[in-house]
Amino acid sequence: MKRLFLFLCAATALASCKNEYEDIGLPVYRAEPDGMPIASAEEFALIGSKYPLDGTYYLAADIDFSGFAEWTPIGPDAARPFTGILYGNGRTVRGLKLGGGAMYTGLFGYLQFARISNVTVELDNDFNEALTLTSTAQQYLGVVAGYAIYSDIKDITLVTAEDKGLNITKTTGTLCAGGLVGQTSASTVSGGEVSLNLKITVTGNTLYAGLVSGYSLTGTIDSCSVDGSMEISATSGTTATSTHIGGITGNSTSGIKNCLSAVRKINVTGGGGKEVSVGGIVGWGGAVSSGIKTEDSVTIYVKDASPIIYVGGISGCSRTATIDRCFVDAPVSIKAESNANLYVGGILGTGTNISKSFIRRGEVQARMTGTNTSGNKVVLAGGIIGDLYHTNSSGAGKISNCFSGANVRVESAWVPLLGGANAVSAVTAAGGVAGFAGQYHTIENSGASGDVEVVSTNAGANGRAFAGGIVGLCMYSPGPTGSAAFTLNQSVALNGTVSVEHAAATSAYTNRVVGAASTAPNGFTLAASAAVSDMIALLGNYALPGMKVKTSTDSGLNWTNLAQTNNTAGFTGSGNMKRTREFFETSSLVWDFSTNWEWDTELDLPLPRIK
Repeated sequence: MKRLFLFLCAATALASCKNEYEDIGLPVYRAEPDGMPIASAEEFALIGSKYPLDGTYYLAADIDFSGFAEWTPIGPDAARPFTGILYGNGRTVRGLKLGGGAMYTGLFGYLQFARISNVTVELDNDFNEALTLTSTAQQYLGVVAGYAIYSDIKDITLVTAEDKGLNITKTTGTLCAGGLVGQTSASTVSGGEVSLNLKITVTGNTLYAGLVSGYSLTGTIDSCSVDGSMEISATSGTTATSTHIGGITGNSTSGIKNCLSAVRKINVTGGGGKEVSVGGIVGWGGAVSSGIKTEDSVTIYVKDASPIIYVGGISGCSRTATIDRCFVDAPVSIKAESNANLYVGGILGTGTNISKSFIRRGEVQARMTGTNTSGNKVVLAGGIIGDLYHTNSSGAGKISNCFSGANVRVESAWVPLLGGANAVSAVTAAGGVAGFAGQYHTIENSGASGDVEVVSTNAGANGRAFAGGIVGLCMYSPGPTGSAAFTLNQSVALNGTVSVEHAAATSAYTNRVVGAASTAPNGFTLAASAAVSDMIALLGNYALPGMKVKTSTDSGLNWTNLAQTNNTAGFTGSGNMKRTREFFETSSLVWDFSTNWEWDTELDLPLPRIK
């Protein structure tokens, strides 16, 4: 009978065969991996003392850690790392409760040249009770490992009961906190599934936090999925600290690909530090090819007093790497509110390269409040990107084959300082694709369909407001005729309304495609028509003929279309368009629906193919 059973398992799918024979009570064959079996929490705790840190182990049974009030990590530090292999063997680790005293906190502390795979971890920390991290030094906390270098972490599932999760507090020292790993370096995390509610309160710290890793330094994060929530309060007493928060990882110099987020809420408050970057996938980081997808509502909200805030549906800030084939497909609200410089985008807050990416629906909002005491302020929001990073003069900055179905709104209730040469200003700009596009950059084969709105109560000429169906404000520097400093081509504005409500009539600029062009990022030196045609290439762009383009200077009354000095044909669009697939395919746009695009029949919109 045993030989027959093994033969049948070899000849058919093992999983179905296993279930069939379990149902009739026959013994089940399990191919155990090589190594030493671990069958209890007490045996697991012997790794590093009785058992070697470089050994090969496998879980021979589900393991219950509830007998340990606070788990002591295996491989406590860089001097004594775990360098071995643990095969989870499909087993479950239950009752794991993390402590707060170690520099490297997790089931394992410090991994080096290690492999951990195929295990489910059930976290037992009470979400209603704060876990206080007591070290004054930098700390690394992850449920699987605090720190991993040159290691492979594969097919780990992290689950928590309704009242379980991580509620962390720390008062001094940098913190890297992740659902699976605090920080990875030259390591791979793949196939992870994380369901976790994460709450972190820090004071005077630089913070990196994500539901897969807090900080990913080189290596890759591949095919991971997350759900749950993130609630972050980060208050700093100095200007040296930063806060980087992402659904997958807070900060990354590695590649993030094939990952999926269904995190319902990322809520970040606090301030006083250097900068804040928040993204649905990564806060501040490298190359990304991943997305958000869920039928539940998703909120990414930042209210902070730090001087610079970057927020994006995918990434807050990515200045050197490419955001490619990314998507936000959920009823989403992406919002930043502060007396700070704000850069908010449906895909990316600020950066230089986005391709074949979209936000399908939702809202992107940036709201500046308060009274400034020094320096100029900007608030930029776009359906795809808030700021197409203007200081990059290499010519590499580009948005291509992207589309936004999100409504974009910018508000500025900020009161500027006045006083001659010392006067400071507030610039507000919103665009269906980009709030601001810097010099030498390109937007092509892209579009937007959401309403674009700017509401600014800045008094006098020291406040400027811009709105465009594609770009709110673009920048150029004078140069040889024919050397376009900014290029926009083959793009479409399907917006219903593009509007500016502003306190100063001479400082409000609205157009169907581009709001205005300027020789400086503050928008004070606007381009004359001749300079626009010489320096900015606006070619083959279309807009809906029935779009409502309007400007008001008295709180919503007496809307008018102002005749701006740079209101050229290029700013209003090369021509009118129809909202049909046939128009996109057969007009001079010639968007390719066999390879690059597909038609969303529910929203009646073109969306880039991401596969």
